[in-house]
Amino acid sequence: MDSTASSLPENPKPIFLTDYVVLKSQCPLWEEHTDNVREVYGLEHDLMKSGLAPRGYTGFIKRIQDGPLATAWTLFRRRKFYKLVITGDTYAGFYYAVLRKIIDRGGPPQLLIDFMLDRPQANAIWRFQKRLQGYIMSKIECTIVFSKGEIPAYSEILHLEPSKFHYLPYHTNIVKPEFAASHQGYIFSAGRSGRDYKTLLEAVKGLDVSVIIISDQRSLEGLTIPPNVKVYYDVSYDNYLQMLKNAQIVAVPLQPDIRSLGMVVMLEAMALGKPVITTRGASNVEYVRDGENGLFANSGDWQELKNKIQYLLARPDECLKLGQMALEDVKRYWTFDVYVKAVLDIAYEMVRRH
Repeated sequence: MDSTASSLPENPKPIFLTDYVVLKSQCPLWEEHTDNVREVYGLEHDLMKSGLAPRGYTGFIKRIQDGPLATAWTLFRRRKFYKLVITGDTYAGFYYAVLRKIIDRGGPPQLLIDFMLDRPQANAIWRFQKRLQGYIMSKIECTIVFSKGEIPAYSEILHLEPSKFHYLPYHTNIVKPEFAASHQGYIFSAGRSGRDYKTLLEAVKGLDVSVIIISDQRSLEGLTIPPNVKVYYDVSYDNYLQMLKNAQIVAVPLQPDIRSLGMVVMLEAMALGKPVITTRGASNVEYVRDGENGLFANSGDWQELKNKIQYLLARPDECLKLGQMALEDVKRYWTFDVYVKAVLDIAYEMVRRH
C-alpha cells in the first residue's frame, strides 16, 4: 500500500485496542491512533529483540503479566470500548480469538499482524494443529502477512479463504536509515529461523576474508566451523547492530520455505546501505531486485554463493551501488512510518466495512 495514499484522521481519539508494541522513538503515530495493553521500553525492548527473556523472579512475573494468555484476557475485557482489536503477538491473538468464539459471538473485528506458520511437516499431529489453527483463525477477520506467496500457501493449509489474508510489506527496525560507509572488511550473517548456515559455511571455507555469524547453537549444531568464521551466541541487539554496521557484505542464506524469513536482518542491512546477498525465496522476492539493490543466490548452491561473495569483494564500487539503492528503497517503502500508516489504513477500512 502506498503511504502517500494514506487518509488517516488528524488528532484522532484512539478507537483501536492493541498489544502490538511500537516505541515512541520508532513511530509516535502508532500511539496517537491506538491504546496499548503492553508497554516495553529500553532494556526490555533490546532483550525482546535479541530473543533473551528477562531473568529471575522479576523476569518470571513480567513474563506472566505480559504473557499471551494474560494479554488476550486484557484485550477481551477492554474490547467493548473500541472499534477494532489489533493483535501483534500471534499466541495472544489466537487466545483472544478463542475467547471470542467461546464467549463473545459479536464484538469488534480483529486484525492479526506478524503471523507466520511453522514449517510444514508430514505427520498427523501437525495436520491436526493446522486444522485447529484454521478453526480459530476463522474468527479473525483479517491477517497480515509479509510476502504474497504466503497467502495461497496459508489459505490452503488452514482451509481459509484467501480474502482472510492481506499482504503488507515489512519494515526495517532501523529508526533513522542512513548510509554506514565505513566497514571492517568482514562478511556478516545473523538470524535463526530458516537459516542455511551449512551452505554459507561451505561457501566461505578457504576464502581470505573474516566471517561473523550471530545465531543460536541449534542453528549451527553439527556443522564444522572454518577457521575464518567466528560465531556469537546470545548477543544483545546493540552489539548485533554494531557488528552489522561494521560489515562489508551481509549474507542471508535461507532454506526453502513458504514462510517469510530473514527480512529483519536483510532490511536492517539495507537500511544501513550494506550490500546484501540472499537466497531467492518466498520472503524476499518483494524486497530484493537482483543486481539492483542486492544479489540472489540459488537455494543450497554454495558455489554460486561463493561466486557472489567473491564478485562483491573484488568490486567495491558495485558494493557501493547496491548499498545506495537498497538504502533509497528502504527510505521510500520500508520504514516504520510507512508500515504503521499502512496498518492503520487497513484498520480504518475494516472499521468502515464492519
